[in-house]
Amino acid sequence: PGPERSGGDLLSDLKELMRSSEGEARLRAAFSGVSEISLDAFRAALAKPDLGLPHLPGELTTKELFGMLDVMGSGTLMSDELFEGLAPHPAPAENLAENLAAPAPADPGPERSG
Repeated sequence: PGPERSGGDLLSDLKELMRSSEGEARLRAAFSGVSEISLDAFRAALAKPDLGLPHLPGELTTKELFGMLDVMGSGTLMSDELFEGLAPHPAPAENLAENLAAPAPADPGPERSG
């Protein structure tokens, strides 16, 4: 059923869902009462058809996205960390992991590559 989707595709779907207050409410409800989200809980929440995702995520896709969001490699996501990562602010996707891992720098100095 269509090309294999990646964690990035799922991330885009979730960000799109977060753009509407209704979608965000459904997503928050799926994770309500959970402060630390395990991979199983994450997978179960995203597999709910009433969430409104355009594509139900497969196991590998969900695991890949979980890994992308779990920048510390702790095996759990804090729900506020999850929603911060999904907030549709105009950060490019490739900077998502860095944005989650590091607090914003105090001064916008010259960019260092490395």
